[in-house]
Amino acid sequence: RLWFNLPASSHHFSDMVETKTPPPAGGGSVVAVAGQGGGGVGGGASWLVNSSYCILLYGMWEFLAKLATVRGLSASEEAIMNKIGFFVGMPLIMVSSSAASAAGGSSQGSWLSRPKDAILASFLSGLAAAFASLFQSRARVGGDASAVSALCASYPPVTLLLWAL
Repeated sequence: RLWFNLPASSHHFSDMVETKTPPPAGGGSVVAVAGQGGGGVGGGASWLVNSSYCILLYGMWEFLAKLATVRGLSASEEAIMNKIGFFVGMPLIMVSSSAASAAGGSSQGSWLSRPKDAILASFLSGLAAAFASLFQSRARVGGDASAVSALCASYPPVTLLLWAL
């Protein structure tokens, strides 16, 4: 785990200090980030830029999905078309990702050489996302897109609870 100490007097990303061990008690709020970061604080703002792109794209995704159901697709049809669009985009993402790794001199080997439990966790993550997308599509048909989006975006406590287990 990586620990970031955010001083009580500040709420800016640039004020976070990355440490390898938990900071001493009483030094402000602490956020634990599991796994290995993609740059982290001090390694550039790539995580912040990527998060911003993610927010923009998820907003577009929600808008376009609601538009599809308003224009006549059922929730199941919208979810299926959504996944088809996903799989059409994946080869482009994989090619650009491979090119970036090759340019950076990465020699990590094929993804099949990775730990089997990591591959299983990633597969199950995709399966959960597919079902979550279906249920979100169903909710969007009967509800306002902004309300459904806000409610569905409140999943972080579930993630924290699962990580604690």
